[in-house]
Amino acid sequence: MRNLEVVAELAGERAGGVLLITEEPVAELTQQAIRVSTPHLDESAREMLRSRYLGQTTWKAAGGALAVDFATLPRTLADVVE
Repeated sequence: MRNLEVVAELAGERAGGVLLITEEPVAELTQQAIRVSTPHLDESAREMLRSRYLGQTTWKAAGGALAVDFATLPRTLADVVE
């Protein structure tokens, strides 16, 4: 939720959103989760945050969509730094 709030603040009237990319799928963002996590916001502000949530995917799926062989990617920063 904090990432959505920061994007909304920085974007202002411009387009801006959050795509969550994780190792493994996580529970989808729900209206209840938004409500519980943002007691300081009214319903219209919560809906604005919800509209900036673009969904989620995994790194493996994102790599596949970009034709990147996931198995060839470094697993940690130490794998990149010599």
